[in-house]
Amino acid sequence: MIATTPQPKATPMPTEPPEAARRESWADWLPSTKTEQQGTLDELLAYLERLDVAGVTADNIRYWTKAGIIPVPTKRWHNGATRALYPITSAALAINELLELKGLGYSLEQIRTRLRAWVGSGRNPDPMGISEAITEVAHQYGRIQQNTITAVQIQFIDADGRKQGYHYDIPPDHANNNQR
Repeated sequence: MIATTPQPKATPMPTEPPEAARRESWADWLPSTKTEQQGTLDELLAYLERLDVAGVTADNIRYWTKAGIIPVPTKRWHNGATRALYPITSAALAINELLELKGLGYSLEQIRTRLRAWVGSGRNPDPMGISEAITEVAHQYGRIQQNTITAVQIQFIDADGRKQGYHYDIPPDHANNNQR
């Protein structure tokens, strides 16, 4: 008896490439009721720099996006062309939180899950539980300056020179009352 090796079955070539998995965008993550300023990658990086979120590059953001840690930008018409846009405040807060969690040893999947839940809640993080007090201070300062305060940024610097910044958006009902 002659032994034969079974031949693998030929599989037909697909007629179309496989459908790419749809990646979530910032529009998928953010509540439909939340509106905020949209900006390009360069504008997001400039904003992060103003918040002293150090060391974040365009390559970092592209990597985190490709890995699904943060959502893909939304493509819209902006400044005369279709551009990839990020919700500036939410993306900056998410990236800052990503770096914090990464520094605490969380895996990228754990970070993604936490960011998704937190961004989807529509709330800015209130890591110190002081957003109401900050809103009141902004209200008082706006009255003194006779101006509308729409956001407050706080930066802490430790003895080693490490900086940690927080950004608080002032709710519109409070921001508009600043000029009483």
